[in-house]
Amino acid sequence: MPFLLAFFKKPPPVDVSAHIDQSTLLLWVAFSLVVAFFALRPELWRRLWFRRIDPRPIGLLRIAFGISVLWTFLDLLMVKTELLTDEGLYMTEAARSKYGGRLRTLWDPEHGFEHWYDIFDALWSKFSIMHIRSDPPFVNALFGALTVSLTAMIVGWRTRLMTVISWFLANQIYNYSPIFYTGGDTALRTFFFLCMFLRWGEAYSLDSLLRRRRAIARSAVVPDHRPIPAWPTYLMMVQLTCIYFATGLLKSGNTWFNGSALYYAMNLDHFYRVPATGLANFGHWAGITRLMTWVTHFWERLFPLALLGVMLRGWEADRARGLLEPSAPVRRLAGWGCLAAVWAIGGYLAVLAVHYYYKPGVGGVRLDPEVLAQVVMLSFLCVPAVAILAYRWLRHRHPWAHHILLHWILGKRLWLTLGLIFHAMIDLTLNVGTFVQVMVAPYLAWVSGRDIEGMWRVIYWAPAMPGNAGRPQRPRWAFVGRLFDRLSYRVRPPAHIVRYGPDAPTIRRVAGLRLWDMAKRFDYEIDPRLPAQVIEVEGPSGRRLDRAGRARAIAGANPLLWICLPLCGRGVGQALVERAVGWARTSPRS
Repeated sequence: MPFLLAFFKKPPPVDVSAHIDQSTLLLWVAFSLVVAFFALRPELWRRLWFRRIDPRPIGLLRIAFGISVLWTFLDLLMVKTELLTDEGLYMTEAARSKYGGRLRTLWDPEHGFEHWYDIFDALWSKFSIMHIRSDPPFVNALFGALTVSLTAMIVGWRTRLMTVISWFLANQIYNYSPIFYTGGDTALRTFFFLCMFLRWGEAYSLDSLLRRRRAIARSAVVPDHRPIPAWPTYLMMVQLTCIYFATGLLKSGNTWFNGSALYYAMNLDHFYRVPATGLANFGHWAGITRLMTWVTHFWERLFPLALLGVMLRGWEADRARGLLEPSAPVRRLAGWGCLAAVWAIGGYLAVLAVHYYYKPGVGGVRLDPEVLAQVVMLSFLCVPAVAILAYRWLRHRHPWAHHILLHWILGKRLWLTLGLIFHAMIDLTLNVGTFVQVMVAPYLAWVSGRDIEGMWRVIYWAPAMPGNAGRPQRPRWAFVGRLFDRLSYRVRPPAHIVRYGPDAPTIRRVAGLRLWDMAKRFDYEIDPRLPAQVIEVEGPSGRRLDRAGRARAIAGANPLLWICLPLCGRGVGQALVERAVGWARTSPRS
């Protein structure tokens, strides 16, 4: 017990006043050098922030993140009265005086705001409308409005407006009182702010569906998804990297270095889902929890390598396509000089951090602080040069090793898969609310459009047999490789065939089906023998399907229509499917 109390004891504060002004000045100098770098290399700024990307991953991010946010607030409904109303922990006046920020001096219960513009001053601080009124009916109405706006955001109706409204209403609840905050709530608020800048209604949304239908009605051509600006997506990736890297640095106690942190977490009765003391003891004795602790610790600290891999792969792709704009040697050398100066400033700040925060013996490191500071500075000076030379050498001399470095060691397969395993273990063993869902949803910002197409192939297509479709032959013991082969090498199943006449109204109706055909399960053929407004759907065997069979085939082609599958044998399900794809009018032969 004394050891546990010492483990959870808050460390004494560190006085950094001796170098705080110097560090602040150096940070401003580093920021100015970064600005100077992009002023010297404006083509890099344009490539970094003004390119456009496939909207489909971000459309899925909207659905996943929106469900996570909705789940978080629905989970609060059980304790809403106790935590968020004037019948619970705080009266309205007490919550306003404790957490209301400048509202407590700008607003009076009897007279309101003194000036009309004071509302903007209050909004700038920790303002919540619940600091003015927090009776249960009002709070219930606020929760109801948030639920409606989040649902509209998830399905993609007026997506940009509903995202802003949802963010504003969520902050009204969060700003009332921080007493129930968890790490998941802080991450949710951070990511939700960035989500307002995403154009995530351009795919898998009602807005996108209606826009593309209007385009079909005008030209009978199925429009592609409109590309979206990439910079908010990049900010999401940087934010996730910062969260993991910071939490990895903060895990600096001996329990993380000797591998016992997970063992203690699994024994905390206010965290574990089920009592697992015996399992935790066995895992600690067998070294399983030690290994998992070390992997988690270094995975978080090294997660910036995943972001480095994204940048390198993007640079290599642009280089292969000839998209890199040449720059004058003087500007290029000056830009490199700016980056070198920024890196040197980072090394100096790291040396200061060693002097202030390092304690000999923590983590098994017993070096003298002066010696460790010299090692850190030498590493900052030598590592970039060695890494750049080694990278160029691999690219020119060993392309296979360069490929492994880019797509596996620095690839998202490794880092995001480890993250999914890490968060799945947390969700299975520890009760941490929706922290796992909120942290995993932004993984979709790292996914490309080609990855989304591969996902639909995994869902709808069949695995290729060894030796077919490029799938290699592997021995039986290579079960991991065989599993990856099953996911990577897929073959398209026999397709349904849609036959239709050449008239424009029928072509527009068939184009409506193409919007829902996610995995290319249909082939389309014009048949001049068919009269106007007639559409026939044939199964893979060549047999023409009746209305119920056609509805089942269409509903199975898109996850959003799967809910209609049990009803496809009845008229209501068939009508729903036809209404969804724009086939509300049917002819006797269709």
